[in-house]
Amino acid sequence: MSTENVLRENPATEVGHAPENQRHHGVRELMRLLVKAQKTQRLYDGNNAVSERLAADLFERMTEFLAAEGEIQLVVLEFHLKFEEEVVYDSQDRNNSLAFLLYRDGVRRLSFHPGLELDELQAFVSCLNRVAVLANEQDDLVTLFWDQDFHAIRYFAIEELSNQESYPRLEDQLASGDLDCEGAIGGGEGVSLDLEQPVSSVPVEACRLEDAEIDALRAELASEVAMPFQHVVAELAIELTLLDEDDGQQLDLVRHLVAISDRLIVDGALGELAAMEEHMDGLATMVFGNEERVRDLASAFTKHLSERARVEAFLAKVDEHNAPKPEVLTAYLARMGSACTDVLLTWMGRLSSSAYRRAVTNAVLVSEDGGLSTLATNLPVDASSATPRDQLERRQFVRELLYALSHHPAERAIPLLERLLGASDLETRRESFVAISRYPDERVDEISLAQLKDRDPEIRATALDTLVRRGKKDLGQRALGQALRTRDLDEQPLNEKRRFFAAVAKLCGDSALEELSQHLTGEEDRWFTSKRDKELAEAVAHGIRMIGTDRAKDILKRCSEDGARFVRAACAKELDL
Repeated sequence: MSTENVLRENPATEVGHAPENQRHHGVRELMRLLVKAQKTQRLYDGNNAVSERLAADLFERMTEFLAAEGEIQLVVLEFHLKFEEEVVYDSQDRNNSLAFLLYRDGVRRLSFHPGLELDELQAFVSCLNRVAVLANEQDDLVTLFWDQDFHAIRYFAIEELSNQESYPRLEDQLASGDLDCEGAIGGGEGVSLDLEQPVSSVPVEACRLEDAEIDALRAELASEVAMPFQHVVAELAIELTLLDEDDGQQLDLVRHLVAISDRLIVDGALGELAAMEEHMDGLATMVFGNEERVRDLASAFTKHLSERARVEAFLAKVDEHNAPKPEVLTAYLARMGSACTDVLLTWMGRLSSSAYRRAVTNAVLVSEDGGLSTLATNLPVDASSATPRDQLERRQFVRELLYALSHHPAERAIPLLERLLGASDLETRRESFVAISRYPDERVDEISLAQLKDRDPEIRATALDTLVRRGKKDLGQRALGQALRTRDLDEQPLNEKRRFFAAVAKLCGDSALEELSQHLTGEEDRWFTSKRDKELAEAVAHGIRMIGTDRAKDILKRCSEDGARFVRAACAKELDL
């Protein structure tokens, strides 16, 4: 709805202005969008789509307000921004407060005027972030604003304090709106500027701090002094890189950083090293993404950290100290990139803690192609080592390997798991087949049918369970035909035979009765009946009973009354259950 329409609906409103509370609400909303755009630009690269969208939204809303309502005059207090005596921004957090950021560098008034351009607004936000991240003597807001030479953004700043009482009190200047003095920089309308003249001074009493404010500043100073060593090192290295364009100087910086990292590894200060690398990487990508020298510095540092010997030393200390936290270890190793994946594979089974083994495996999973190409060349199919330590590390590695493969799609993981089915040790084969059986892929059907003939009863049981879980009738029929045709069941114990025919009954139901009943026959005993025939009859009779239909019961009843004695006994036993 246009301003004109609003005015028609509310004739009492003065032409050209919305109601006062609506103006305040509009400015309050613009301050919220400004802070949001500032923080987003700090987190993301300036060319990031999210950052660009928020900046465009802020510009559109602000230009609309300026066109309809005129300029926005803000009074800057320590933790507040005021518009027409109304607080439109309030934040007590010294680290994130927009008001405190402006106030700290001497800005006391800030105004936005019609004619504001997007580039000018983006430059303004960039200046805020520049001093918010790395505060130093060279980068203060007034200097940065001066360099930008804003046209539609104006500001009033106090840079020097004096005991001279000839100057009016600051609060009187602000209250009266009379800024026509030498201390106004980029001020509002009616302010005369001589850019060649230094800024003026104001009495100390005008800016005297109360006891609570002094205590707050002391606490902030203590916090700055207590800044983690690793953050100080990272920020100092970046600042030196920005100040000196000499390539030799940058190489020296990298060497010094690597020397510090080696010392931290020797001392077991692994969390500090991870934090230093993370802080530098974050600053290089999110804050100084457009500074090629900073990106090069961070990349060179990470490259040295990812060297095989250094990663080996780092992980050895991880095993010794159980530090840093597993999630921190994963993030640190992931930032090393695929260059150290080969090293990580050897530690997937070597670390003594399961939590840290899993942390290393997760780092492999976020490397290029999920580490699959490296995993494929390191499959443990040969268990030639016989020492207990090597056997333990092998078992631990197999578990982590299977966990890693389970995070890849079936078409990529199943071929590797099939290769593990040919491993020389039984435990690897068992765990590999369990991993295969969890994939809902048709290739698992054929693999499970083949594993019904495996020499290991545990693998055969897993294969049978897999076929039952998939619930396909044709699989039951194929398994039954395969077992009866090849006589694979002959060497299996009775309980396994019974279990097999019960599984066939569950999969096939009545459709299996005809073939099963054909095996409830046998010649009358002469001297003795073979154990194989007796057990087969018992297992088949059990399968028929598990089908549970009237037809199945009729078959058991008929066979219990006629035929070979061992068949009659098997059927009678099932009828009595």
